[in-house]
Amino acid sequence: MNVEDGSPDLTTGNSEIACVDGAPNEVDGTTQSTGTDPSLASAPINKYCCSLMNALGVRAGTDGFPAPGGSEPVTHSGMYDRTQDFIGGGINPPTIHDPGEFAALKASS
Repeated sequence: MNVEDGSPDLTTGNSEIACVDGAPNEVDGTTQSTGTDPSLASAPINKYCCSLMNALGVRAGTDGFPAPGGSEPVTHSGMYDRTQDFIGGGINPPTIHDPGEFAALKASS
């Protein structure tokens, strides 16, 4: 996700590549082609998702992933949080290295 300056000519990255009709869209890591080059977008969308889910009142299980009936804050979303781990086909095992949300986006009370 690249929202650095909000200009209309920002690159969209590669996140929609697997959504094109007829494109392979397997989740086993063998054909994943998503992953925006870190020079274009440096903040993982996972953290934005965690921030949004927590703001909306979604709760997580003890593993940090959203869960019906959960009682914990959401700290995990997706499979990866470093573009380097999955760019080029998901060659590294799925890992969330830096769980949680962006503190700067949390509403103060």
